[in-house]
Amino acid sequence: MVLERGRIGESWRTQRWDTFRLNTPGWMNQLLGQQARDSYATGVEVIQRLEKLAATCPVREGVPVARLAPAGDRFVLPTVRGDLLARTVVVATGDQNLPKIPALAGTFPDRVAHYHTADYRGPDQLPDGAVLVVGSTQSGCQIAQDLRAGGRRVVLATSPVGRVPFRHRGRETIEWLAEAGFMDQRPVTYPTHRSCGPPCRSSPPGAA
Repeated sequence: MVLERGRIGESWRTQRWDTFRLNTPGWMNQLLGQQARDSYATGVEVIQRLEKLAATCPVREGVPVARLAPAGDRFVLPTVRGDLLARTVVVATGDQNLPKIPALAGTFPDRVAHYHTADYRGPDQLPDGAVLVVGSTQSGCQIAQDLRAGGRRVVLATSPVGRVPFRHRGRETIEWLAEAGFMDQRPVTYPTHRSCGPPCRSSPPGAA
């Protein structure tokens, strides 16, 4: 049984901009079903594929779980639809589905509009003027590209994290990384002194 606090693909429905695309190609997303090897699915396509996948699974929508407690040789999950008992529980909530807004945002003057990535939908949503995009990973770069395509002046605040080109020697860099075993590394294999995460890659038009 799968308990979903919202609808199927809730964060994909409510926290993605209109031109959003996955930042990994089709060959890396086989769970979402058959798709072109080098395609980058849109947010709408992801929702449709998740709905199709969920149709074959025992999913209960609108059932948030706030607590998990031991109950003999089982676990009890209090929900709005009553308590559930289970011998095995997999917690798959993810770690990026709740927007985190820095306290500094509360000090901005009223004349400065600011939006979290989860609230951004498109260039027309923002008031006139230049736009500062803070954060240069996949979301920041994609939104900056979307704003530029919408005719906006954009400043992208980047970090010193390493980057690699999108393509290298005729292949996408992410394919080289996967083949070299980069995606198979575990957190414990990273040096504790490393201050930056895995290298980011530049994005092609229309993709993250």
